[in-house]
Amino acid sequence: MRILTHHQGRRAAIGLAAIAAAVLAGCSGGSTSEGSVTVEGNVPIVYAKRSTTLTINPTNGSPFAPGGDLMLREKASPSAPEHNLTSRFTRDAQGVPNGDASDPEVSYDGKKIVFSMRCPASNPATVDGVAACTGRWNIWEYDMTTGGLTGGTFRRITASTTEDDVDPAYLPGGRGFVFSSNRQGKTRTVQGNQTFYALDEYERERVLQLHTMDKDGGAITQISVNASHDRNPTVRSNGEIMFSRWEHVGPRNRFAIFRVKPDGTDMFVLYGAQSPGNSFLHPREMDPKGKYAGFVSSDLMALSRTQEGGSLMFIDAKNYSEYNTPANKTVAAVGGRAEVTDKALNQNRGLSPYGRISTPFPLWDGTDRVLLAYRPCEVTRNGTVIPCANLTAEERASLEDETMSRAERAAAPVQDNAPAAYGIYMFDPAKQTFLAIATPPAGFMYVDPVAIEKRDEPNATDPTSVDEALRAQGLGEIEVRSVYDTDGLDRNGESMIAPADPPPTAAAPASPRPRR
Repeated sequence: MRILTHHQGRRAAIGLAAIAAAVLAGCSGGSTSEGSVTVEGNVPIVYAKRSTTLTINPTNGSPFAPGGDLMLREKASPSAPEHNLTSRFTRDAQGVPNGDASDPEVSYDGKKIVFSMRCPASNPATVDGVAACTGRWNIWEYDMTTGGLTGGTFRRITASTTEDDVDPAYLPGGRGFVFSSNRQGKTRTVQGNQTFYALDEYERERVLQLHTMDKDGGAITQISVNASHDRNPTVRSNGEIMFSRWEHVGPRNRFAIFRVKPDGTDMFVLYGAQSPGNSFLHPREMDPKGKYAGFVSSDLMALSRTQEGGSLMFIDAKNYSEYNTPANKTVAAVGGRAEVTDKALNQNRGLSPYGRISTPFPLWDGTDRVLLAYRPCEVTRNGTVIPCANLTAEERASLEDETMSRAERAAAPVQDNAPAAYGIYMFDPAKQTFLAIATPPAGFMYVDPVAIEKRDEPNATDPTSVDEALRAQGLGEIEVRSVYDTDGLDRNGESMIAPADPPPTAAAPASPRPRR
């Protein structure tokens, strides 16, 4: 099924409603009108090709399914050549696709790509004279400095055979990388010859924590400690690391956006701990020179059963700490974020008639456009994939019934389990248009799109340095923050407060609060 047609190099873009209408109508060969908006979109891009057999949710830290690869498209256009960069590594000894790739990130000069890849230990390929693959998720780099887009060279940065390293990003100033890993360098326990790792909230898999390393893969250091996953780290313009943190405290079970300095200090929530919605994933800073300077893009979804898809949010992290929580009195009391597609996408479980988006990547080219992965609303009826528009009222009610048991849901003739066939699109928020860029083959999804372009390098100042004016006086700074919200607003619920520590009353006045 084709949503867009392209003639003589002309690239057509249509709105989300038009895409959904075409998909939901079950069309086969739809085209856009001559009056459609034309979008340039000429930047090269890289993205991950992954199997639709994957179960991906915010709570799945490093899912794997054979058949994945790192893909490069010479321009953000459906007519541009597409190249499989990693196929020589992701095949097993018999040549069968048995590896996976994810999480690409481009260096600030636009000449290198760091990514995570899991390739079979039986693969015969070598890098620098040693076996290339370990059978676990390792951090790799593709260098295009001398060979160009398709003639680059590979190097493996980590080489663990027992742990998984994912979600890499470049640190500024040549200081290396930040990444998520279940190494748990500081929090695992070793007793004799046995190593014990912390598991996630549901005791399914090892917890991913943030780690840093130098440019050659040395000096690996754990910089975050959490009871569950810390995911999707990126670096902001001020040099801070921004990431998604799984928090399960009291009645709250969600992902919020956090930030921390590269040495692990000054960790604090940036947005989402007290805001509507469940899981803010894949946060990225928007163009510092564009209309949305100071904003963060993120997708917003439920913890599970959405195949890591939801709505596209633009968050004003510069002026709001939470929704309707301005940073100062000069900012409007209401606001702080917006769902930017003209048709609302479901942020929770259940049907999303206009589809779902994942892994948004805002461009820094002055256009405010966003690369993203998009999938239409589809379900299965007796094992056959159908568009959601073909559902009866009774079938819709069944799919949206959260009281059904897992067994009842599995036995139902209609199920919300259609393959997550994400494709890559270019979204223009001003014009509300979507340009289809890359459509995956059957059985696969395309996710994690990243533009191969030069960006301004973030602040590389040593995060441990003291303000020079204070240093000259022999002074420093002490900042005191509340770990738990016990200010009487009950935003986290009474379960946040232990029975032995009730809120202060008139009979038992509170101790003076430290000055901030």
